[in-house]
Amino acid sequence: MAWNLQITGPAQKEFQKLPAKDQARVKEALLAMQQDPFSGDIKRLKGEAAAWRRRVGITASSTISTLRST
Repeated sequence: MAWNLQITGPAQKEFQKLPAKDQARVKEALLAMQQDPFSGDIKRLKGEAAAWRRRVGITASSTISTLRST
């Protein structure tokens, strides 16, 4: 199954506001998702057939990335 990582507009804006150290953590998590999309703190998104989010632990109120099957 092929996977497409989508970063929403609001998530991109929030990402840009993060300190460089936190941006590095998020980038690391995104790269890890390429190897194993289901590792880490993931949760299926409500109302989506095949979409998940992964928390990195920087902010509890935001989702940085969404993984969808294509």
